Amino acid sequence: MIGVNKISYKGLNCVQIMTSTCEYYYDFDGGGFCSIIDKYGNDWINYSHKSGSKGLYRGIPNMVYPEGYFHPGYGLLHKPMESEIVVQGPEEVWIRTRSHDQRWSVVWYFYDGYAQMIVERANGPFWFLYEGTPGGDISKDNYMLLSNGDRYSIGDSWTQRIGKDRWVCFVSEQAGLLLWHQQGNCSVDSYRLMNDDMTVFGFGRKGLEARIKNRLLTSKNSFIIKLCYEKNEEEIKLFIKEARKR
Repeated sequence: MIGVNKISYKGLNCVQIMTSTCEYYYDFDGGGFCSIIDKYGNDWINYSHKSGSKGLYRGIPNMVYPEGYFHPGYGLLHKPMESEIVVQGPEEVWIRTRSHDQRWSVVWYFYDGYAQMIVERANGPFWFLYEGTPGGDISKDNYMLLSNGDRYSIGDSWTQRIGKDRWVCFVSEQAGLLLWHQQGNCSVDSYRLMNDDMTVFGFGRKGLEARIKNRLLTSKNSFIIKLCYEKNEEEIKLFIKEARKR
């Protein structure tokens, strides 16, 4: 069963989506997640009104730069994004968010074990970011698993193609956060730690250059986020294999 509540959360107009694996807090006016809380109570984003990397920069997917669309808190300083719950049922919830000029549009599909975002309309190149706190904070014991087999500590920086399957999993003591770009059609991805406060991971990001494009109506980009409690590569590969059948 998936539960949905419209609430005020961290000073934002949010939708709380409750599943068996986590709780999502989606900023309706900003078009991004300000919190994803695992079953142990850890917040993997920790957005707040503190300056910069200590709070305001954090979120998922933080897609469009410099406009700021699809970022929690966007609606506090700009004309709010336009969000609506399209489908609300016991097994799935769909939320569509558009920019006020209608040039950007995404739909989030929430299921009990994961959430998927499809980019319906893009007015230019974009990226998909995870700017947050794996397992609730930045710990030297946190690490990343990449789809090409590489493993990095949380303090490492890198820029590369991360493999045909194009996924990365941020691993903490109790869980892992899987991020998967299902098409993998961008040329480069990157990661760095910002001020020891938050991750800056980006599909399709090289410096401040965005590389992902929606090329055709039949080639819309989609992304999946999933909290994994087994924290191993076998679980991730099994999930991806099953997801491709859907």
